[in-house]
Amino acid sequence: MTVFDASVKLYSWFSENDHFCLSDTKIVLGDSSTDAKASAKCALKKLEELGIIHYAQVESDEYWVLAKKMNDVNQEVSLDGQLCLSVSKIINTYREVLGVQEEKCDPSSIKSKDITNLVLICFHLLDNQDEQ
Repeated sequence: MTVFDASVKLYSWFSENDHFCLSDTKIVLGDSSTDAKASAKCALKKLEELGIIHYAQVESDEYWVLAKKMNDVNQEVSLDGQLCLSVSKIINTYREVLGVQEEKCDPSSIKSKDITNLVLICFHLLDNQDEQ
């Protein structure tokens, strides 16, 4: 398992749980091998360096605890003009198909709600794909 794979699984874990114990490796990663634990520890170190979690050892157990809820963890993203235009076109076209006129996406000012809408569109399309 790569550190990236472990990071994705741990990020998902922390979206629903406020702590992780190394003994939970099999539950979270599906594997409790030494390699999986090493990947988990590398991923946890990265999350700790980002200030998302804090480490604590209690007796013989190793814990990583959320510094704050995952919904309160923000990331800054830089988008070029062409990508902003594409995001806007997708969202606005989808809204036109649904007959929704409010909350149009402005390509000159992409907001968090626009990315949320884009994710919702993707989930909707994936759900439709699963039904076929």
